[in-house]
Amino acid sequence: MRLKYKLLTSYLVIAVLALVLCLLGLNGYRIVHSHFMAVTQDILPGQQAMMSAKQSTLEMIVESRDYLRTGDETLAQYAREGMDDLRESLRIHLEHETHVGEAERGVAEEMERRGLHLIDLCNDLIDAYQRGDSKETLSQGREEIRLCKDELFELLDEHLAVHEQELLDAQNGIYQTIVRGFWTFLVGSILILAMGLTTAFYTANAIVGPIHELEAGADIIGGGDLSHRLDIRTGDEVERLAVAFNEMAARLADIVDTLEQRVAARTSELTTTNEQLESEIVERKRAEEALRRRADEMVALQATVLDITTSHDLPTLLQTIVERAARLLNALGGGLYLCDPDREQVRCVVSYNTPRDFTGIVLKYGEGAAGTVAQTGEPLIIDDYRIWPGRAGVYEEEQPFTAILSAPMIWQGQVTGVIHVLHDVESRRFSQADLELLALFANHAAIAVENTRLYEQSQREITERKQAEESLRESEERLRRVVENMPVMMDAFDADGNILVWNQECERVTGFSADEIIGNPRAPELLFPDAAYRERMMAEWDRIGDDHRGWEWEMACQDGSVKTVAWSNVSAQFPIPGWASWGVGVDITERKQAEEMLRQRTAQLEMLREMGLEIVSQLDLDALLHSITARAVELLGGISGGIYLYRPERELLEWAVSVGHPALVGVTLRRGEGLAGKVWESGAAMTVDDYRRWEGRAVSYDEFDFASTVGAPIHWGTEFLGVLNVNGDPTRTFSPADAELLSLFATRYQRRSQLGCSARVGMAALLRRRPHPGGRGGGGLFERGRRPARPVRPRRRPAAGGLCQPRRRRYRECPVVSRVAVPRRTVGAAGAGAHRRTRGPVRLAGRDPR
Repeated sequence: MRLKYKLLTSYLVIAVLALVLCLLGLNGYRIVHSHFMAVTQDILPGQQAMMSAKQSTLEMIVESRDYLRTGDETLAQYAREGMDDLRESLRIHLEHETHVGEAERGVAEEMERRGLHLIDLCNDLIDAYQRGDSKETLSQGREEIRLCKDELFELLDEHLAVHEQELLDAQNGIYQTIVRGFWTFLVGSILILAMGLTTAFYTANAIVGPIHELEAGADIIGGGDLSHRLDIRTGDEVERLAVAFNEMAARLADIVDTLEQRVAARTSELTTTNEQLESEIVERKRAEEALRRRADEMVALQATVLDITTSHDLPTLLQTIVERAARLLNALGGGLYLCDPDREQVRCVVSYNTPRDFTGIVLKYGEGAAGTVAQTGEPLIIDDYRIWPGRAGVYEEEQPFTAILSAPMIWQGQVTGVIHVLHDVESRRFSQADLELLALFANHAAIAVENTRLYEQSQREITERKQAEESLRESEERLRRVVENMPVMMDAFDADGNILVWNQECERVTGFSADEIIGNPRAPELLFPDAAYRERMMAEWDRIGDDHRGWEWEMACQDGSVKTVAWSNVSAQFPIPGWASWGVGVDITERKQAEEMLRQRTAQLEMLREMGLEIVSQLDLDALLHSITARAVELLGGISGGIYLYRPERELLEWAVSVGHPALVGVTLRRGEGLAGKVWESGAAMTVDDYRRWEGRAVSYDEFDFASTVGAPIHWGTEFLGVLNVNGDPTRTFSPADAELLSLFATRYQRRSQLGCSARVGMAALLRRRPHPGGRGGGGLFERGRRPARPVRPRRRPAAGGLCQPRRRRYRECPVVSRVAVPRRTVGAAGAGAHRRTRGPVRLAGRDPR
């Protein structure tokens, strides 16, 4: 091969390696681009749509709330614009998730359904406000909106967390791809540099080596040995120069022979002397050359050992060892095998400058040169591997080399590997000196390999330990955030009973911050100020241990309130190091209050039912009114009460029946005067917490010590009959629920009266104190007329409303009162249920009386 072809070959190898590096870089760019497109097309649009939906929901609810507070129609318009924005965001999110997958589409559809339901609730609330519905209806609407908003936000937050995790995974993928591309580029650059240097060295050696041989041959011939011939087989210009040099030497030898023949006789002794001198000179030069070569080999061995002992990358180190060994012994190529003592095998891990890559070939102990050296532990010289009887079968077909020099790598008495150097030229042979030099180099290489293995093993252990520590730190951080932000209370105690953990939910429920509780030995006294209760609960805790669920404790809060918390503790089953005990709690105060209110409401309704039955059984009008008043006072726990009857001919209310204050009978009030006048004017139930300080109190009651009072209107069908009033003692305060209950009682009384016996059919005419149409006289409130006629025998008819449907009766005409038709209908919206407690001027709830 010509010199220029050798140079071109080396340049081509470097160009191929650079092309491979570029392809690896393009592949990394493709992966990063795919991750980036996944983020921009699959994750960010859905996340932006959900965040927009959440923002639109908040704007819609805030504008609706402000509209209900101020009544500004501009705010209502803004609220509807927020509804349109929310609807558009949900539509965009559904369209995006439809292209992502069926599961995401189902979540988006559920999200859109809840969002549209929330929009409908807001529209209904605004419409209800514009219609002038009662505040109870508006409050119920706001509560429904809050619950629907919480459900929608919970679904949005869960889906946003999924998108954030997907975004984090994509970012991690991009980062890992960049890091992997960086290391690939770095390693590729190092390999290209190493291969470039190796190729340059090999090319230089292929060019300079024959020239050095040519120089040495010229020196020998110039010294007088004309029989010396140069053996250079490079196939290039240097080989042709060596052939010409040999031809010149041959011609010079012929000339010399001719001259010698001419002067043979005369110069025979001189020739003999000259030949002896030349022989001594040649031997001396050979000895000097051998000595110089040995010194050069030692220097090269030292440099090579220093080179291989500075590398810490095992594959690179093994490759460097083989290259340095081939260069040290001026060999064509080489290889390195690592031993597996358990399987008694050697595996080729480096194949340098061989006809083909033999990496991965496995030989048994005793098979081939490597197997023989690994088995015996002795170096080996093979002049011609093709005829060597112990050759391996894997190389039988190709026969890629001739001369082989093999040496074991020994570490602590064990053969860890085998180094080969080889020639493929029949004329090249390895000497015993080469064998000793390779054996010495192999020992140093074994030390370097083991040091590198130990270094890599320590680096792997350090990396694994750092990763484990980082993973543990991240797990602890996640657990801490979960504990701090979970919507249930959590605390933990040490062996001395001090609190170690006090999360944000504990701070929210009790009002005590973590700084006030954690590590404070007086924390139990802050949370349980009652010493007897505290000791009793601690004794109970010692008895049941750390394995209980739903144990209710009464805890004092920073604002002085007391809350009920249901604690669960499973630290006996799942102990946590460093914590003697831990538990979680749920604030059930509102649930307990609701249960108590429900119990009281149930008891009141049962009492109301019994009272209704008792009232129906009354036939005497005076006894009926007194019974109604007394039962109303008993129902609400008051101290007195009475009934104001409406006098249409005088347009006023008269206190007709009194329980607890008989002196009040006969007191009259005008429309809008006092509590009864306000109830008459508004048609709605009302409460006053302190009647003595109330600005709307009636002058007639200044001498009485009323504290709290409640009143409810009495209707007969659509006609107003009077006001039912109940008074309480100074320690009793009537609530809106009490007013609602009194309205219900008054309504039930009206219905019971409507379904009562025939003796009370004319009650409306009696209460008004006016002549009865068709009758001969008038009747006062307590005057007795003729007894009503007995009812005609009723006809049984099927009950359309249930088992309790009353039977209709037909009456004969009465000489005192005529037949009065009493329609069966309930109290209007301005009656029972419309009330408001007040200490100042009366503010009416419900429909505007105008």
